[in-house]
Amino acid sequence: MFGVNAGFKELTDIDLGFLGGISAILGRSQKAIVSTGVSYLKVSRLKEGQYRVGQAYPEVKLEEVTQSVLRPSWFIAVSLNLGKRTIVKSTP
Repeated sequence: MFGVNAGFKELTDIDLGFLGGISAILGRSQKAIVSTGVSYLKVSRLKEGQYRVGQAYPEVKLEEVTQSVLRPSWFIAVSLNLGKRTIVKSTP
């Protein structure tokens, strides 16, 4: 599976992320789909080498000490098909 997700902070500010993984379809008439994989999303992290977690930095704006980077994380999704499968046979 492959997908794209969008996080809307504001109407004009969209953060795109990417999903990739595998899916398994279980059942015959009422199917359940289980998907798992890796999601890459933008997150705010402290700038490396300049700042440390837990230390106070007076009069510093958050935008000055953080940077936006893509980081991986795991995900799992479950989908259920509640309708039954019906097969219509046509007669010649």
